Amino acid sequence: MNLKTKKIVITGSNGFVGKNFINRLNQLEISNYIEITKDASESLLKSSIKDADVIFHFAGVNRSEKKDDFESVNSNLTQRIANIIKEDDTKERLVILSSSLQVHKKGIYGESKLAGENALTTGLENTKSKYLIYRFTNIFGKWCRPNYNSVIATFCHNISRGIEIKINDENSMLKLLYIEDLIDQVLKDIENKKLNEIIEETEVEYSVSLGDLANTLVAFNESRNSLLVPDFSNLLVKKLYSTYLSYLPEDKFDYQVQCYNDDRGSLFEIAKSHQFGQIFFSTTNPGVTRGNHYHNTKVEKFIVVKGEAMIRFRHVMNNKVLEYKVAGSEARIVDIPIGYTHSIENIGNEELCVIFCSNEIFDRDNPDTFFEEVIK
Repeated sequence: MNLKTKKIVITGSNGFVGKNFINRLNQLEISNYIEITKDASESLLKSSIKDADVIFHFAGVNRSEKKDDFESVNSNLTQRIANIIKEDDTKERLVILSSSLQVHKKGIYGESKLAGENALTTGLENTKSKYLIYRFTNIFGKWCRPNYNSVIATFCHNISRGIEIKINDENSMLKLLYIEDLIDQVLKDIENKKLNEIIEETEVEYSVSLGDLANTLVAFNESRNSLLVPDFSNLLVKKLYSTYLSYLPEDKFDYQVQCYNDDRGSLFEIAKSHQFGQIFFSTTNPGVTRGNHYHNTKVEKFIVVKGEAMIRFRHVMNNKVLEYKVAGSEARIVDIPIGYTHSIENIGNEELCVIFCSNEIFDRDNPDTFFEEVIK
């Protein structure tokens, strides 16, 4: 199914899933959709559903002190949509319903979601229209409302603001679904023409204990001081980190790091990782030379981004000196092999700016750095 050629209705367009789904449609340059919010009139709902080819029914109530709130949206609104389709059975429509695994548990929320499912499946019987029902759980990502029904949204919001988080059972296991993976799954199922199914598992899901989740998010917050970058080869960590940053207060996007200054220039660390080492940045004044040391295991890359530099090497077992003249305008990277003492000199008339990448985090107790002049 090509959504660009279809008329689309999205209920709950102001909600977490709805906003992210609309954002994806906009990225795909799909603009033929109508948004139905809780303030929409009955006439708008009726005319939109009648005209639609695909209905994404994301509207739902997750928390409320009133039982009627759950029923009015989770079940009654779904029933109204089914009735409109049944009364106007002039063409095939596809209804995508966002439900929940809570249908398997006792409680007002789960019962109202199950009632909504039954309203849809029963209402579409003997009509031209089809459905796909997704029983999602613990969806996380950007734009989710904190202190509502998402532990991740609440933890991210509170941790990023220095607010204490509460954990009742750190061993409690959570099944997680990232919002972008959810959208990928729905669009893929539509493209593959999956119809009249109730789907409880998506292709990409994660499992984590509540304690490990909290520790991971706390580590993200502390990384501005430690400069330790998370292990992004772990896809859950990668998605959690992206989610965490989306909850930062808008006046806290930046942070200060320690800068070391002396008569040579300045130096500060940018990032550290147990996977890739560390990255740091330095400025060097004209005529100043840094380095004159070598390493046994640690390797580095030098990237001159401004100014002119002479990078010199000498194998520690001979006297042959190698020279590499590098300018910031060249976009060149110079590898620093082990066993070569090396130095970098600012040979220009302006400040020299260099990015350094090392394959290990600097350890003061075991620096793997041995001083020896390049030019004897």
